[in-house]
Amino acid sequence: QRQMCIRDRVCRAVEETKGLVCAYDGEPIQALFHAVSGGRTEDAVAVFQNALPYLTSVESQGEEGSADYRAELFFSGAELAQRLNAAFPGAGLDPAKLPQQLELLSRTDSGRVEELRLGARTATGRQLRQALGLNSTNFSLSFEDGGVRIQTLGYGHGVGMSQVGANAMAAQGSSYREILQHYYTGVAFAPLRAGDV
Repeated sequence: QRQMCIRDRVCRAVEETKGLVCAYDGEPIQALFHAVSGGRTEDAVAVFQNALPYLTSVESQGEEGSADYRAELFFSGAELAQRLNAAFPGAGLDPAKLPQQLELLSRTDSGRVEELRLGARTATGRQLRQALGLNSTNFSLSFEDGGVRIQTLGYGHGVGMSQVGANAMAAQGSSYREILQHYYTGVAFAPLRAGDV
């Protein structure tokens, strides 16, 4: 019955939006999305290096109940040093000196790690996320028991619409227009033109 309910909702959404595009300045948008923002979405320029006026950081409420809202990993000092030295040649990380060798240097306005020091190297939060398989670049490091605990907030790149946040807005009675206009700043809805597909 749950599958039927979801299918009915999807079919209704398709019917209600048939022939419409979400547009900015008359052009269809790049409707980027992710699973969970961790409370605030990210500016496109911080992740993809190109600024899009409708992909700016906005608050995303109602995500705290998601299983992916928070996560943590623990690495022994030896394992973390080995993995990071392999991913970042020349870093020279020593398992016994990680508290002195790992340092968060900057964060974006939304709280995600922009840059960090890894021994003799610097890396972006995105590079570290990829190297360690982290859920998000919104993370913190703590040194304990000879290892490093990494706590993440959110899941995904954080740009555009948070699926969990959008679902929370819908559960509170927001329409699809309100949800899309919240996550994609300054957009409007326009009829689909032949050249849009």
